[in-house]
Amino acid sequence: ILGVLALLRAWRSDDDYFGKWQNDALARCLCVLALDRFGDFSESSTVAPVREIAGQLASLLIGMAPCGVRCDAVSILDRLANHSEWEVRHGALVAFKFLVVLIEARGLESEETTKYPENIILPIIQTSVAKLTDCSDDVKGAAAQTLVEAASVYWAKGTDVLLREAVQPMWFSLRN
Repeated sequence: ILGVLALLRAWRSDDDYFGKWQNDALARCLCVLALDRFGDFSESSTVAPVREIAGQLASLLIGMAPCGVRCDAVSILDRLANHSEWEVRHGALVAFKFLVVLIEARGLESEETTKYPENIILPIIQTSVAKLTDCSDDVKGAAAQTLVEAASVYWAKGTDVLLREAVQPMWFSLRN
């Protein structure tokens, strides 16, 4: 993924550039997240390397994208998070997790927080809270990981209202 990141940076002529091939790569990552069904079951969770890499690359591309593309991609991921098959929901939440990590890394180190308006991070948190009660343990785990990452972003900003709403579903999930 580091090689892809270096390639993305090299092809970027300025901060506002997001061309055809970046859009194409983002669309392909979203398709992989929607179509991948491979999961290797370990002791306590599922390892899905293809979804992990597609989620990492999608989050990098979303981070580079202009606001309109960013909002559209988050909207698509939100729809995937509500899909009937657990692998698709898991893939969307994996991408959300990496996107929140990217927001945290960029937002807390610089003034790029304005690039991630509330209409990006709030749907991610709301979807993650809702998925804590999912029927799949792997989806619950991915949602919990996303919320752990989001907690550091929101508590750093002093706006943790949505995260407080996650406490009850999280305890419910742990009891079952």
